[in-house]
Amino acid sequence: MMKNLAWLLLLIVASWPMSSFAVAEDYYFPSDLTFDAAIPSPEQYFGLQIGDWHLRHDQVVGYMQKLADTSPRVSIQTMGRSIENRPLLLMVFADPDNIRNLEQVRQHHLANRFHADASAPLVFWMGYSVHGNEASGTHAALLVAYYLAAAQSPEAIDLLKNAVILMEPALNPDGLDRFANWVNANRGQQPVSDPNSREHMENWPSGRTNHYWFDLNRDWIAAVNPESQARLAAFHRWQPHLLTDFHEMGSDSSYFFQPGITSRRNPGTPLRNERLTDLLATYHAGALERESQLFYTREGFDDFYYGKGSTYPDALGGVGILFEQASSRGKVQDTDDGPLYFERTIKNQLTTSLSSFAGALANKNAILDYPSEFSQQTKKQIQQDKLAGYLVNLSDADQRGQAFEQLLQRHQIRFSWLKKSITVKGERFSANNSIFVPLDQPSYVLIKSLFSVQTQFPDNTFYDVSNWNMAFAYGLPFTEMEKSLWHSPETSTKAPEPIVAPELLQSSYAFGIDWRQQRAPAFLYALLKQKVRIKQISDAMTVLTPEGKRQISPGSVVIPSGLNAKTDLVALLRNIQQQYPLEVISILNGLTPEGPDIGSREFISPELPNVLLVGGQGISEYEVGEIWHYFDTELGMPVSISEFARLPFNALSAYSHIILVDGQYPELTDKQTSQFQFWLQQGGVCIGQKGGAEWLASHGWLKAQFVSKKEQEDAFEQTEVRFADKEAFAAQRKIAGAVFEYRLDLSHPLAFGVNREQLPVFKNANFWMQPAESPFVSIARYSDNPLLGGYAAPQLVSLTKGKMAMIAHKQGKGKVIGFADDMAFRGYWLVTKRLLSNAVFLSGFIDVEG
Repeated sequence: MMKNLAWLLLLIVASWPMSSFAVAEDYYFPSDLTFDAAIPSPEQYFGLQIGDWHLRHDQVVGYMQKLADTSPRVSIQTMGRSIENRPLLLMVFADPDNIRNLEQVRQHHLANRFHADASAPLVFWMGYSVHGNEASGTHAALLVAYYLAAAQSPEAIDLLKNAVILMEPALNPDGLDRFANWVNANRGQQPVSDPNSREHMENWPSGRTNHYWFDLNRDWIAAVNPESQARLAAFHRWQPHLLTDFHEMGSDSSYFFQPGITSRRNPGTPLRNERLTDLLATYHAGALERESQLFYTREGFDDFYYGKGSTYPDALGGVGILFEQASSRGKVQDTDDGPLYFERTIKNQLTTSLSSFAGALANKNAILDYPSEFSQQTKKQIQQDKLAGYLVNLSDADQRGQAFEQLLQRHQIRFSWLKKSITVKGERFSANNSIFVPLDQPSYVLIKSLFSVQTQFPDNTFYDVSNWNMAFAYGLPFTEMEKSLWHSPETSTKAPEPIVAPELLQSSYAFGIDWRQQRAPAFLYALLKQKVRIKQISDAMTVLTPEGKRQISPGSVVIPSGLNAKTDLVALLRNIQQQYPLEVISILNGLTPEGPDIGSREFISPELPNVLLVGGQGISEYEVGEIWHYFDTELGMPVSISEFARLPFNALSAYSHIILVDGQYPELTDKQTSQFQFWLQQGGVCIGQKGGAEWLASHGWLKAQFVSKKEQEDAFEQTEVRFADKEAFAAQRKIAGAVFEYRLDLSHPLAFGVNREQLPVFKNANFWMQPAESPFVSIARYSDNPLLGGYAAPQLVSLTKGKMAMIAHKQGKGKVIGFADDMAFRGYWLVTKRLLSNAVFLSGFIDVEG
């Protein structure tokens, strides 16, 4: 019965008229398909045909609300808000009886998900346009929503009786609006198909990203952004059987749907998952063939990284499927296959949305059975695994440890706290400051990926990163705990009681903030903003507090009461603690038992920084966005952002620090060169990252020599290489996303606040610096065994050993700092963010010439 209904649904798709532009009223749906007249079509609501213009998010919300108001098949929910405060909609479509009893349906689904119930509805999650400039998805979602809300065919009615369809019509509202405004503002009444026309040449930053220029399709695991956090919560409330993820790709492509490249499937994903995807692919192929549309599968894209929308469900017993439509990036664009119209791209996304329903209905029993099969396979893997789980040391992590606990909770991963201290493999895991993450739980596959240290892979070509170990990212020491060694020491699922900080004394000689605390830079900025006079210490010192002697680390903040006599310091500190909770200690006197005294001339007096972050065409909007997000949301620190072409070279003195991220930077005029040189000589601090650092070195400002492209090429044998292997050979020669290890000089001011010499860093590009000739300028080198997790060719690992990763030196009165890697990778690599904030707040300690 289900298969018959599915093929009827496909026949509806096949009976749609072929494209002709401008489109006829019945372009998207066949003329004999009837709809409830009480429910307005998109054309009736908007007063235009879908695809005539790019719709804004508020228009999408308005129409979806109208459907919810007029159709008993529709429920509308707001999961959360985007950064720009746009509602994140979750639409629910089902039979009216199920809509009325939606919570009961949800609970029944969750209770029986791993125990197949043939009478239960399939649960779909339809996600559209996570990249805002891939707008065909959201526009297709409007048509899919209209079909589900109003179509009167037996096929539509039976679909809704057999399924609950969750829909995110716009996963990235802020990017969607940025793109819609660009396209609409740069086109006229007469379509222009020239790819070089302004309509198709988006400005920097593009609408692909969200407000802070993050790629939300890489944020499912890290959940840095509110859009992802809301989505994760809703996803886990439902745990759908099938998730579809609609994207766009280059204009000269055709249409892609999964399965992807088999050899690049994550080994944690059962082969059965790919088989189901294969089954559904036949329905997409049939629907597109009837539309005479080109398409392809098993090329280019893979299912390895679990942090994307189409792969995250694969780790949890669902099936995720990626769709990629060639993009018109406007109304119409000339391509290798002729003019590509926006309406055509929308229709293809509508076509495969409905073929997803048809294929799933035809294979309903197999899809309902799959979570049970996944669960049984997972239980077998747990039994066969030599590991019981992972021990994670939070002792030195403060806020990073809290963030890690929150991350596990977002993914519904169980963990417990040690109640007795133990030592494993030389690492001390102390009671109440260490957690145990057991593998014996439904999230087994996801957990294995979150702690992966795998470096060897059957296929070494990756569409995205090859490692996403979150303990590395948060800088948390961890160990694999073998079952043979895990004798169930006492643990508790109840979090330890927080330590109550002592009250601050009004009579204190000074107050101190240890720089090892994650929020210390934010607290320092808040103090500077309030014009508090501060000292930062250059060496560890022991101070007297009401509780006894206390050592504070280099870089720590000291606030002398005598320098702030007109300020109620206790009241101010308590107020800032409300926003940035951390420990502030009362220091009783200026004469210290050990180390420098409070009045030491070796301390620096930091000033309020004014940072300029450089972006523009050719410069990574991701990396600019990561740093902007870090400074803005974590440090509470405003930054100016200027495109390179508009840099105020004649007014650089307004800025204390300039940050250059990865990108292709244009040449400077002689006048601009002298103006930048003058700014440095007068005390400016320039921080370069990856390509930004290499650009500084090319002008002689950063005294570093980068490993040349020739040296990288020479590391590989290039004779006897087959033509068929060129893709794999190219992939070998780049580091696309793996974890490496730094050896830090902890005595260097820019390493203050970091507790361990070994530091995991995410490396996603081929940048290395040769060892420095000058002494005292190198802060970090790659270790002798640098690869911690993920793939890098042995030749590149060997090339990495001992190379310099971080350098800082004087340039006149100014300072120049260079990083070989991304210090705030995707916003979640917390452990290296401290090096970035140190470069801003502790650059005053740099006193060595390059």
